[in-house]
Amino acid sequence: MKNETYDYCYNGSIREKVATFIDGSPLLTHLKSEKYYELEDSIVNLIQDIIGEIKHRTVYLVQFDWSTDDADGVETFLFNDYDAAYQKFKDLVMEECNSETSWVGDRALDENKEPNEGYLLDYDDNNSGESEVYFHVTEERNYNYHSFIDLIKKEII
Repeated sequence: MKNETYDYCYNGSIREKVATFIDGSPLLTHLKSEKYYELEDSIVNLIQDIIGEIKHRTVYLVQFDWSTDDADGVETFLFNDYDAAYQKFKDLVMEECNSETSWVGDRALDENKEPNEGYLLDYDDNNSGESEVYFHVTEERNYNYHSFIDLIKKEII
């Protein structure tokens, strides 16, 4: 193990940076041979674990983009859990379909959540956790009236 561990300590690698840190630290200069390499291994392993966690992190963005003739806005919600993001997506859709709180429920959709004449509805709610879900309502002749709710899966790079 020792040989494979130390084979990749060149050209700005994590191991080289850790060794430079240990060598330049007044508190660690007393370390010799095995203790030095044990500390170096521990720090390198910790850093690699952290980097691995960050590289494989997925976040879920719920975005609510809305507009009318007299107001507009974009609300953004970020989640690290798909189920929580999906629940927020569903809550926003339900609020938009409520005729007492939104023009969508009042004018654009009928009681069966079908678009009324003059309005377009594009809706995908597969709840797979693997692909995006969305709820888009627009007035055909007046783009100022739109309500877009999206749940988007993003990898943190």
